[in-house]
Amino acid sequence: MLQSLTRQAGSIFFLLLKLFKIFKSVKLLLAGATFATYSYLLTWEFALGIMWTIGIHEMGHVWAMRKTGMPTPGFYFIPLFGGAAIGERSQHEWQDVYITAMGPTFGILSALPPAVLYFVTGETVWAALIGFIGLVNLFNLLPIYPLDGGRMSRSLLVSSIPSAQILFLLLTGGLVFALAYYMNIYFVAILFGLGIFEVYMESRQIDEGKLEQKPPLNRDGIILTGACYLSLIAIFLFMIYIVKDIEGADLALRILRDV
Repeated sequence: MLQSLTRQAGSIFFLLLKLFKIFKSVKLLLAGATFATYSYLLTWEFALGIMWTIGIHEMGHVWAMRKTGMPTPGFYFIPLFGGAAIGERSQHEWQDVYITAMGPTFGILSALPPAVLYFVTGETVWAALIGFIGLVNLFNLLPIYPLDGGRMSRSLLVSSIPSAQILFLLLTGGLVFALAYYMNIYFVAILFGLGIFEVYMESRQIDEGKLEQKPPLNRDGIILTGACYLSLIAIFLFMIYIVKDIEGADLALRILRDV
């Protein structure tokens, strides 16, 4: 009996080890595909800069998940779409806001090494990377679910007006249409579709009693979340404009103006 249990435990251990290796392989494959994609579209140097930006941003989400006790296997790079931190459903809106806000907050920290390198070397590429870090994080703060800005603005709205979720999705849909049709930014429609599906599945499970409605933000939480959201937007705009007068480093500003 003991030998049988030992063999079963050993089999389970090796199965878990194989699954772990598979997950690690998937992460490496996605990271490689992301690097190859951005290298093809831009340069390999800038591809590394983009992956640095995305990686630090997603590490912020993962750090916050673990800080709040949420199990997470980490994050994955997704070619052309950035990255995704994997975790369970948050227990309340404040936990959701905290985890969401830590992504762009770590995004600010990701600009510190290129800032130091620019002041030391004077190389334009590092200044350009600062602006691009600001642009990537600023785009992520658009109020489009499931982007970070969409998650924070949705938490604010449903905590203030619980019945306004449909209104939020309609307004978000209008913004997505404008970006896709008038500005030729079509991939936001895919993101929005994924967000709609996530909201629908959560609402359905709540109606069926499989999930509980998240406790909303209180008044102080609403004020703090709103202030954090606006502050992050202001910081990333500042990062874009602070390098605008450096020759060759104004790419982010030109993209922002074209949009």
